[in-house]
Amino acid sequence: MDYVRKGKVDWTGDNPPLYLKTDPDGDWSTLALFFRINGSDHGRGNMILVLQDPYAGQAGDAVRLCVTDNAPLARYLIDDFVRCFGLFRPAQKALDALEIVDGATFGTRADYPRHVTEVAEFGGRKVELRWNDLGEMFA
Repeated sequence: MDYVRKGKVDWTGDNPPLYLKTDPDGDWSTLALFFRINGSDHGRGNMILVLQDPYAGQAGDAVRLCVTDNAPLARYLIDDFVRCFGLFRPAQKALDALEIVDGATFGTRADYPRHVTEVAEFGGRKVELRWNDLGEMFA
């Protein structure tokens, strides 16, 4: 029997989300994603995407930010994957309004299982996504 599935891999890497609510009974107030891509047709790279008030028709002063070290890879991930993720489907206007900033430097700070923080620095600014009190790893 052949147990190896043949085909093309779109990308391989990490993609943890961070979804926040200001009201437990309301819509998501912030959608954030981190990508660490180890291999793709667009090379390797990292990306942090943050959408505040993702379902609002007008952005106002809400953050619509994508920070990356590989802009072609980021655009590919946004257009071919993020736009299809369930919580992001109703956030198309927010995704259309994204500011994409290339040239960021990425790093990880961790004291597992207490916390893991992914950091992007760019133009004197910084974005951090932090996951606290992580559970046991599983496959």
